[in-house]
Amino acid sequence: MKIQSCSELQEFDDARFVKKNLYKGNGNVVFLLHLLPGQEIPAHTHPGKEVFLLGLQGRGSLWIGGEHHTLGCQDFVYCGDEDALRIYNDGKEGWVLYVVLAAKKEPEVEQAKKPIKRHPSLFPLSHHHHHALVMSRQLKQQKEEPAVLREKLKKFWNEGGQRHFREEEEILLPTYSRYASVERPEITEMLMEHVRIRGQVEEILEGEEEPSGKLLYNLGTLLESHVRKEERIVFPMMENYIPEEELSRLGELLADD
Repeated sequence: MKIQSCSELQEFDDARFVKKNLYKGNGNVVFLLHLLPGQEIPAHTHPGKEVFLLGLQGRGSLWIGGEHHTLGCQDFVYCGDEDALRIYNDGKEGWVLYVVLAAKKEPEVEQAKKPIKRHPSLFPLSHHHHHALVMSRQLKQQKEEPAVLREKLKKFWNEGGQRHFREEEEILLPTYSRYASVERPEITEMLMEHVRIRGQVEEILEGEEEPSGKLLYNLGTLLESHVRKEERIVFPMMENYIPEEELSRLGELLADD
């Protein structure tokens, strides 16, 4: 057991923010952050950690996934391991934060989950999904400037992203419709998300102003959720209804360039 006084550890520095560790062990870290007015911690993530912040003194601004929040004394906030977190003291006095980085534990059901088996004919679409997940992670973490992320999104979209949607809508779905009804909530949701993703991509790529962090984060979140849904729900459902010979034919139509 160890008792420490937070007030005794309080320390500010005109040059940069000050971090004072209170505890470190078992993958967990507890510390105090001290920021003078105008000091900032740029957007960053803590992979594998859940982040808890409690205001102890002063007031300042947080951006979580590009969304702005004000954190004052005794205010509490939580963010996940993929949420880009930016901290900025825009107040008039020293700002002290109590921070806990807790090791993230996956639910037992997730640990026991076996890898998803995919029919070889759908490998090209799953391969595209991998690139989409990489793009979604970059949009959510925002470790680069918005202009750089916009260029990466443009490359992803023009070199396979929009073609992927067309292949699902013009090749995969018509084949599935010959053996099962498309009037299912899973299919409706899939197509509605295609529309939403196209709209958000267009807004980012064609906008005259630099895209906001919130807009980039929202697209990253939607893109990730959409891919997971197709891989875990939609594709297995289609594989269950489409005969083997038709799946093999799909493989020829969907083959990677």
